[in-house]
Amino acid sequence: MTMHSGAARIVTLRMRPMALSERGVAAPTVSLQSLMSGARSTIEGNTSFQLSDYAHEIVHSGFPGLRHYNARPHRAKLDGYLRQIIERDFADGAHSVRRPDMLRRMDGGVRGGNRNHDIIRKDQRSGVDRRRSRTGQDDRACVSRGVRAPLDRLRTRDGRQEVDLTVERGDHRIVGMEVKLGADVTDRDVRHLLWLRDALGDDVLDLVVITTGTIAYRRKDGIAVVPAVLLGP
Repeated sequence: MTMHSGAARIVTLRMRPMALSERGVAAPTVSLQSLMSGARSTIEGNTSFQLSDYAHEIVHSGFPGLRHYNARPHRAKLDGYLRQIIERDFADGAHSVRRPDMLRRMDGGVRGGNRNHDIIRKDQRSGVDRRRSRTGQDDRACVSRGVRAPLDRLRTRDGRQEVDLTVERGDHRIVGMEVKLGADVTDRDVRHLLWLRDALGDDVLDLVVITTGTIAYRRKDGIAVVPAVLLGP
């Protein structure tokens, strides 16, 4: 098969799942654009969104066409989507899948989404941290989907300092972000952000901790604390 250039008639778009701010689950009160301005304006807002609600949004996916499906039909839709990727899309792209069974386990993970949601809710009540590591990774991914700007993760060579997300402006100045699964932010949670500010000085436009809490505010050290669902474009 011969591929045609399209002679400037084809525009390539990158498709992304909907961000939290696009799903209509809450009204954002903190703008990423404002954070990128470097003005370090007042941060405020509150929400009733809880950890279990974030877990639901993670396993429910951000595909617009699936928002109105629940339970069994929703799992069937995601099951079909993953199977098409494994059985058709890889082959169409001339990619050989050596272990399709491993990819199919992802399918089982998606179909088990409601069960994982229940485990997270139980752990929230009991204080057990067994699911927090994986859920924290999913939470970071959920937040990063809502950022429409050059995005990276910062880690020093020796691994002593690490910032979850850095958002870069056109002049190469950045906003540093830490994503925390918990609701409360302690001095320990912001130590890497403070290091970043000391290291880069005026090149840091703002610093933010994204949480699953209920209130948006600025700490005395100037770091913004924002519930993920309140962060908008």
